[in-house]
Amino acid sequence: MNNRETYQYQLLEKLSFNRFGGTEDELKAARLLLGEIESFGGKGESMDFTIPAYTIEKAAITVTSPFTRSIECVAQGHSGQFPEGGVELQLRYVEANSPAGFHGQEDLTGCAVLVNNPLDWDLYKALFDRHAGAVIVINADKWYQDDSTTDLISRAMRETFLAVGAIPVFTIRSKDANEMLRDGARTVRVELRQKSFDTTSRDVLAVVEGTEARPGEDIVLTAHYDSVTVGTGSWDNG
Repeated sequence: MNNRETYQYQLLEKLSFNRFGGTEDELKAARLLLGEIESFGGKGESMDFTIPAYTIEKAAITVTSPFTRSIECVAQGHSGQFPEGGVELQLRYVEANSPAGFHGQEDLTGCAVLVNNPLDWDLYKALFDRHAGAVIVINADKWYQDDSTTDLISRAMRETFLAVGAIPVFTIRSKDANEMLRDGARTVRVELRQKSFDTTSRDVLAVVEGTEARPGEDIVLTAHYDSVTVGTGSWDNG
């Protein structure tokens, strides 16, 4: 392994910690990168900017009839919340965002809707227009996955979705979704309490002068250095 490859692995090892955007660990990673840049003669700076953030205080789904079962879940940030203690909703299933998928389900008031599709904007808008009380998204990593090898990841709802209006959104494992439908779950109690606030993230900008004089030529490299909430991000765009 040559020195360049050795350095790359060493840098990834240094960055192998969770560094979710807007956290102290993201700031730690930014400072580490600035130090690396300066160590070989580059000039760098950190530029702060404000981002929306959230904390999930409680997220829970419990099947209440015709049996009782707690369902592991995560909630999506900025998607709204319920009063203390949550609400009980009828469980409905939507196979696809199509007339056939919504057949007989034009009014979803008082319903938690289990959707068998990625939650794109069109599907979200269709659910909002039908007054869905909550949305439960099936985690699509594997259709019947092993809990020990997959993660449920909480993400922030995109602004384009929230411009439509807020619906509390949860994600559950496909295994649990299959078993809920197989066993005939009819009602669920959903609980969601969260706080939204602004926090500070930052970009790292750097200039490294070339070793050859080429007037008017610049090479621009970009990457993100933050990570998702459940991983170290050591090779995530690293």
